[in-house]
Amino acid sequence: MPRLWRSFGSALALSIGVVLVAVTSVPGAHAATALVMGGTGQPDPKQVPGYLDAVGRLYLNQAAACAVATCQVHATVTPEEFSPFFTGGMRFGDSVATGLGMLDTDVRRYLGQNGEPLVVFGNSQSATVATEEKRRLAADPTVAADSLQFVLVGNPNRPNGGFLQRFHPITIPVVDYLPTTSPADTGGPVTTDISFQYDIASDFPTYPLNALAMLNTLIGIGIHGSYTTTHDGYSESELLAEINDPHNRQIVGNTTYVTIPTRVLPLAQAIRDTGHTLGLSAFTTPVADLVEPTLRVLVELGYHRTVGYGAQNSFGLIPAANPVTVVGDLITAAGEGINNVVRRGTSRPAPPPVAARVPTSSPERPAAQRDLATEQVATPPAAQATTETAHRSEDTPDTNGTRDTKRQPATTQSHPDATPPGSPGDPSERRRQDQSARDDVQPGRAGATADTPDGSDSRPAHASGPSDQGASADAA
Repeated sequence: MPRLWRSFGSALALSIGVVLVAVTSVPGAHAATALVMGGTGQPDPKQVPGYLDAVGRLYLNQAAACAVATCQVHATVTPEEFSPFFTGGMRFGDSVATGLGMLDTDVRRYLGQNGEPLVVFGNSQSATVATEEKRRLAADPTVAADSLQFVLVGNPNRPNGGFLQRFHPITIPVVDYLPTTSPADTGGPVTTDISFQYDIASDFPTYPLNALAMLNTLIGIGIHGSYTTTHDGYSESELLAEINDPHNRQIVGNTTYVTIPTRVLPLAQAIRDTGHTLGLSAFTTPVADLVEPTLRVLVELGYHRTVGYGAQNSFGLIPAANPVTVVGDLITAAGEGINNVVRRGTSRPAPPPVAARVPTSSPERPAAQRDLATEQVATPPAAQATTETAHRSEDTPDTNGTRDTKRQPATTQSHPDATPPGSPGDPSERRRQDQSARDDVQPGRAGATADTPDGSDSRPAHASGPSDQGASADAA
């Protein structure tokens, strides 16, 4: 009998051990790895409170490998220096070159682990590092394109809108970096490129001589540092909805360009902030409501949005705007402004218009409400995945308030290659009304600057669904 009990106990212990090994080893065996880099002034993402968690919740799920299973997050350390504007002695170009070597080391280390694609996340300067690495890997015949996926936010190398690409092929002395044409949209790793409208780094004006467009970009410089903090005024659930909104997405080859419309025009927000500071909000708020639609039309004249975001588009001097179209947009905007004052709210602005390259059968809508035309036939897998399978935060970020959620129409420009109105390829147009009123806008947003890291640690994120909580610092 004792021998029988000993045999039974040994068998039971062996069974429990096998079960434990299976339970603890299977998830890790199928988990993809995500290499996450910080922005300028954030060399070590772990030292930026809440940064890794925010990246996991909001952006990594755009990569299919992280949308269908929990990703193991690895913080990749890069210099992220920009002398003389930020701490450190490296100029931008030297910092990027050094960071490229450090990222490549991590990529070679983790590439092919567990048989899952490797995900690379870049923000601001590190998006440039990631762009250079993508170009390098695309030229390496030993690296399969489907073994990597890239997610970029605030990318200075975005072909149409990136600050660095606007000045190609000119070397900017203080930057000391010569941008080349961005990587081809086909043949390389799948990429998601996300930008807020009017981000100074990734949505820089095409026509710098447009003083209003330049002033709007400078006033709204804080937009660039808000991807993991205030999200340009969006709550996290709203931001995820905007990222996955087909109207805001444009697919070119293997790259999905996401352009998120700004909620409040920085120029108009500056008027409201000034009134709040001087105690004149009763006067400045209706004035801002009145002129914001018109200002949007004039600011948009500083952009060439009739070509796709994947097309290399350097700066120009004189916009090819159709005077008839501009006058029509201004008349429509004036009416919108009057209605805003009467309603004490503003209409939600449509995404920047881009001519569709794939004809659609969408019905026409009023010309003042143009959509960002998508080049996609179906929503990409990452957009269809539920956010419950994205990364889950172990830290509890601060709760963000919401801003005015109503948009105003963006204007358009005529272009020889643009799709003529009324044709099957003419972009569809929409208007969506939100519940928040103008009084919900918090003063100080337009010119806000990002927080700086305080040296505290942050743990890697784990899978979770969206939350309405903000995350910590992200430098500009």
